[in-house]
Amino acid sequence: MPTRRLTSRPSAAGTSRRVKRSARPAHNPCVLPIHDKCSSELRAFHAKHPPANIHRYLKDAVENLREASGNFAEKRRTMVFETEKDRDESTEQDIAELGKRVEKNLRGLVDLDQELTNMKQVLHDIGEAEKQRGNGDGVQPVEEYLKEMRKASKAFKRRELKDRYGNLVEYVDFRTVVHALTDPTAPTPQRKDWFKKPMFVCDAVATITDEDPVSSDEGGTGRAENDIEMVDRDEQSDDEIQETAATRNLKCVLTMRRFEEPVRAACGHVFEKAAIVTMFKDYKKLKKPTVCPTSGCGREIKVSDLKDDPVTKLLVQAEIRRERLEQERAMMNSDDELVLSRSKASKSKSDSKGKEKSGSRRPVKVEDEEIPYGEEGDSVEEAVEDTVEDAPSANDGEDDDQDMSASD
Repeated sequence: MPTRRLTSRPSAAGTSRRVKRSARPAHNPCVLPIHDKCSSELRAFHAKHPPANIHRYLKDAVENLREASGNFAEKRRTMVFETEKDRDESTEQDIAELGKRVEKNLRGLVDLDQELTNMKQVLHDIGEAEKQRGNGDGVQPVEEYLKEMRKASKAFKRRELKDRYGNLVEYVDFRTVVHALTDPTAPTPQRKDWFKKPMFVCDAVATITDEDPVSSDEGGTGRAENDIEMVDRDEQSDDEIQETAATRNLKCVLTMRRFEEPVRAACGHVFEKAAIVTMFKDYKKLKKPTVCPTSGCGREIKVSDLKDDPVTKLLVQAEIRRERLEQERAMMNSDDELVLSRSKASKSKSDSKGKEKSGSRRPVKVEDEEIPYGEEGDSVEEAVEDTVEDAPSANDGEDDDQDMSASD
């Protein structure tokens, strides 16, 4: 059987299609090539400090700053407001400046975390654009990266402060802790008020102004960024003007007791861990979705969404310390009052005994030194003369003896 020869069919145009390849550029060697040793060191450094850990480091820094600020606010309240010490105006100004520095550092950490997020997004977009360009002309990655980073930084700084920081959990928890430890009895302020008054200030001793920038603008906008206060009081909406009169609740709605292991659900409400887990089990037996037990919420919650709430736990511990300190002060005051009352009683008793002794001695002393006194109005000399006149004389005795002898 004869073999068949495979022949290519001509195209519709009668000619075969050829792929035209672009000429490759000449190879340029690296000016400073990376040695094998340097490559291994870079890989080891990346494995030891992956970029994902930077977010964790920033979160730890925010927690440390929050703990230090909370301790300072609690000590300030104890030293100044509870012991009623004198408040100096210069000291209050220094405290306001300290609050502004803390605010600057906190916002700087938030900005750095946002910058890392922008960095990841920009690098991802550049990589995707490089994949989809095909044989077209590419872009310089370094120039594109810098341009996109400046654009993202400008877009972030154009946002209002309440949108830039007021919706972040770390920032909200930070301000909540500082406010609760500074003045636990005061109502929780709205988020718009966080950007008008420095931390640690219970009264308007020092107010932040637009002339106090938190951080300089490094994004190439060409102007100083006034990050302290951007919200105008005349441009507030009606719903923002309403003040909140509710304070943070430190008792679980399920147990009606103070939190010991608080956990936060996805809806934002806090519960005692053991109580909410028991409620999940009960709903599971009934084959029903678990609903938030807080009145007015009604959102569905899941066990996987529960997270520990260190802020509530910190506030509970601070309240316990404050109550213990008040009890100790009450006991000390009662002891002082008891000692004072006892000292007063002993003093009055000693005074009464002294009076009794002095009263008993006076008549004895008068009897020992008693002299005959005349009638009222007579002087001492007249009384003595009367006494001498009444006394019998020696001549009178002799006359009586002579009369008796004559009669005999």
